[in-house]
Amino acid sequence: MNWLHYLVEANLYLAVFYAIYYLFLRTDTHYALSRIYLLATSVISFVIPLLQLGFLKSAEPKPIAITLIPLPQSAVIHYTNAPVEVVHFTWQDGLIGAYFLGVAVLLIIFSIKIYQLFKLTRASNAETDASYKLIYVDDSNTAFSFFNFLFIGTKASGADTIIQHELVHIRQKHSVDIIFIELLKIVNWFNPFIYLLQASLKTLHEYIADEQTATEGNDVIAYSTFLVNNAYGLSGSSITHSFFNYNLLKKRIIMLNQQRSGNLARLKYLLAVPICGGLLCVSTLAFSKNYGFIDIAPHRINKNNKSPQVAEPMRRLLVTQHGVSVITDKFSHQYPNGSVKYYTAHNLSNKAIEDLKKEGVVVNIISGDEVDTPKRVHFTANNNVINYNYTYTTTKGYNVVEDIHNSNGGGNLSKKVIITDKDGSKHTYYDEKISTDERKMLLDKYGYKFPSGKLLTVKLLPPPLPSAPSAKKLKLAPPPPPVPTQPKVYNRPPSPAPTLLKNFTLVRPGVHKLPPSPPTVAPIKTTKLLPLLPPIPGFFTKSEKAC
Repeated sequence: MNWLHYLVEANLYLAVFYAIYYLFLRTDTHYALSRIYLLATSVISFVIPLLQLGFLKSAEPKPIAITLIPLPQSAVIHYTNAPVEVVHFTWQDGLIGAYFLGVAVLLIIFSIKIYQLFKLTRASNAETDASYKLIYVDDSNTAFSFFNFLFIGTKASGADTIIQHELVHIRQKHSVDIIFIELLKIVNWFNPFIYLLQASLKTLHEYIADEQTATEGNDVIAYSTFLVNNAYGLSGSSITHSFFNYNLLKKRIIMLNQQRSGNLARLKYLLAVPICGGLLCVSTLAFSKNYGFIDIAPHRINKNNKSPQVAEPMRRLLVTQHGVSVITDKFSHQYPNGSVKYYTAHNLSNKAIEDLKKEGVVVNIISGDEVDTPKRVHFTANNNVINYNYTYTTTKGYNVVEDIHNSNGGGNLSKKVIITDKDGSKHTYYDEKISTDERKMLLDKYGYKFPSGKLLTVKLLPPPLPSAPSAKKLKLAPPPPPVPTQPKVYNRPPSPAPTLLKNFTLVRPGVHKLPPSPPTVAPIKTTKLLPLLPPIPGFFTKSEKAC
């Protein structure tokens, strides 16, 4: 509803301009300048929203929120049929309906008034002059003018003065102002200031005609008396200039006899210049819009490289979880204790990166310049992408927005496409509701095939299954030393020599005798074994018999 936002913004400016007129310019006698002010500001109010001051905003990259990076053999892509979404009547629909109803009613009333005047112009009792056409209204005490047509009743007194007054309206084309304001009122009927502006403009027209008529007659008092004596005549249509207007009689006489404003009073009309500048700044900074088509003060050009001075590139987050990566401005994660934290490139600390890594989420900060595909995915911690948005332009130049969203949070997905027409109107089509003829129309008129291959439901891979719990691993001791082998004994015949000790040990002189080697025992379970004794040079054993 960008057009509705535009209307609201323009009418706010119209109210500001009229408030300035009412407070500072209403009592001045520079009627021509006041007329120009009211007409010009009525146009400027609707031009300012279309303009921007680019230097007031820092240059930023394209506002791409999130980009999906497909990884080979990592993401499982499912095509799902969206359920039929029930369209409910919202307050926005009621607001739009009420607006167009008001426009239709005022347009019908305006058409009826134009038709009635057209019938009067076809009257036979008329006199044609070079600059106007005088039409007599039988058995009536009225007098009014509309463009070059001057209507006067046959019962009206002082016809010459009335004609002289109405000819001022005809010469200065006051009817053009009235038609312009009438059309403006039809479009902006909801703005009460438009009705005040219309009344003020018609009052200025009467002031101008009274001033020139009294000046030509050189008798302001006599003309004022004439107005009082003819105050009860019949007025014409609201889109005409009626000479008889009892409601304006007092104001017309007061302004007719008021002292003329000096030349310095003209400077007050220059208030419109800073007001225009201020409202232009407000329009640039206070309103987020896409209808500001004209940038009258863009960023300054750098003399060295002739390129606009832009801000530092936007930083984004590369989030990887279970084999799927997304690039996003922000994301949320729910921790095991139930707390949910939101992260952006500005508030992501090193500790948060480590905490997320423990949860299986790897986050890296990258430059926003690396993102150039306008895809948007809402990344959540429950391994589901529940919102998918893709915006692009068809070959025939129409803007298309494809959207998937979780309508009720329970896995039922709604799939739709929104196409923007050349006039700015938007048309929405749902996958379950669209007919074969509508599909063909979308292809022929907009160059769009519904649904396109880009409209997908994306699911992140589930986390790997946890392995079976293993027994607690003990730190095993090194293997026991090998059992010393006995030297090979050869069988010899028994010697008749006297029996000696079967085992004896020779020790080299100067070396202490060591205890016998420990007996071989079974290894015991321990976390660490004692180190082996180092060998001692010169030590040897002999069995059975000395060599």
